[in-house]
Amino acid sequence: MQKFLGSFFIGWDLDLYHEETNQRAQVNTSDLNEELGQVEYVFTDKTGTLTENEMQFRECSINGIKYQEINGKLVPEGLTEDSPDGIRQSLMKEEELFLKAVCLCHTVHISADQTDGIGDGHWNANGIVSQLEYYASSPDEKALVEAASRVGVVFTGTNGEGMEVKSLGKPERYFFHITFIIVLKGQNIK
Repeated sequence: MQKFLGSFFIGWDLDLYHEETNQRAQVNTSDLNEELGQVEYVFTDKTGTLTENEMQFRECSINGIKYQEINGKLVPEGLTEDSPDGIRQSLMKEEELFLKAVCLCHTVHISADQTDGIGDGHWNANGIVSQLEYYASSPDEKALVEAASRVGVVFTGTNGEGMEVKSLGKPERYFFHITFIIVLKGQNIK
């Protein structure tokens, strides 16, 4: 009974109130209420409670070379727009293959109202689709697909038994057969 009533006090605690969203703390389980005061350090954030599930693409490694995104371009580490070599206007083959893999190996979906006629969608002059809204159960998958889109390899949706990608302005369709999808729930498997 104490654990159940303790969950109400957590919901009523004004220090746990979030003004921006006008929400109180929500207690989903009463198993650990009495142990909350004993926490001294938080080492990881697997659930997204601290990061608010907002992931951003920072850098990647392709063929042993570190890259970062600068102004919608994939740039090898150490180069900037001011570098003598400048920023390349196109992707090398390995970079394009990496971004295609990012666009094809995920469980991301596009907003239902944007999937009709996606092959003829709203494309900018640079061949990049404008304002596709991606949805994903995993914020890291969404961040990777959005980063690939900004660089020029855009996941445009699924169609029956295939996935559609627009790579540097050129539409491509890949056919597949889903064998199974593994969903990790953060539980220890022994």
